Amino acid sequence: MKGRISIVMPSRSPVPVGGYKVAYEYANQLASRGWKTSVVHPLCQQPASSFWVRLSRRWNAFFYSRAPEKWVPWFRLAPGVEYLCLAHPQGSLPRADATIATSWETAEWVAETPERHRGKGFYLIQHFEDWSGDPDRMRATWKLPLRKIVIAEWLKEIARSVGEDAVHVPNGLDHSEFGVDASIEMRDPCRIAMLWHEQEWKGSKIGLEALRLAREARPGLKATFFSTFPAPEGLPDWIEFVQNPSGATLRGIYNRASIFLAPSLTEGFGLTPAEAMMCGAAVVATDVGGHREFCVADENCRLVPPGDARAAAAEIARLVGDREERIRLAEAGVAKVEGFTWTRSADLLERALRS
Repeated sequence: MKGRISIVMPSRSPVPVGGYKVAYEYANQLASRGWKTSVVHPLCQQPASSFWVRLSRRWNAFFYSRAPEKWVPWFRLAPGVEYLCLAHPQGSLPRADATIATSWETAEWVAETPERHRGKGFYLIQHFEDWSGDPDRMRATWKLPLRKIVIAEWLKEIARSVGEDAVHVPNGLDHSEFGVDASIEMRDPCRIAMLWHEQEWKGSKIGLEALRLAREARPGLKATFFSTFPAPEGLPDWIEFVQNPSGATLRGIYNRASIFLAPSLTEGFGLTPAEAMMCGAAVVATDVGGHREFCVADENCRLVPPGDARAAAAEIARLVGDREERIRLAEAGVAKVEGFTWTRSADLLERALRS
């Protein structure tokens, strides 16, 4: 046994979330390597003042700790991973040799817990979370006395800018979950795919406008949106909408698409365009730090300025009409993401934990 490690999540998510998926995958990887691994979720972020509320929370925490499939139904934690649900995080994080925070809120909790109890403290930074909660509190967590691990080079640059050291550990990708099933050459060039998200920084409305503009140039264009959110009102009939797709359904969406549009205004590490690349879609993405982790302009994708619907539309229309270039980008994308594996990422994470 290499030691006991806790991975602290901010809350429960009943639907897939990229940052949660990354943390859960690391839990599985570390457990498979001999770490006694716990994933910790609080029911609420603050203690309750009422006795009956405290009692209710403790009962729920007890129940969900023994039924993780009801708390996280969309991800299968390995048998060696201990699932802990806490009534609240303050003063109740488990004893460990190392504890990893996974968001700015959890960084505060980990930093407040004495090192003699939680062991070495780490902060897995997956985004510059100024869109989540109090921006000043979020920024302050970058200066907490925790070892910083970042998933992208652009986040490492932010750490440097505030005088902090950080270790770069890029995300892995599950090559058993996503891959090329449908011939890239035989796909309908007019079929586009895109993630729909309600948070403004994901750029979904800009992406929709880009597709409308592209369809003016390529009238046969059609799209598939997938999302954990309901379909937006007024979606045109040439856009298919799939809510809460299973892993197999999502793989099928990627494999039907000739082009994947990633319109985010910012991104920690763009998991969905990376998954689309794995499945053979040519990617048109915004030129932001999280996409540049695996997107190289004109080599394996097309990059456009964030927020520029017309530029995205022009690249989509161009690739729809240029079969050879679309295929070249798609094949280069498949080759590029082959090097992003969870084995490699877990090796780097272990090295950081031992440093």
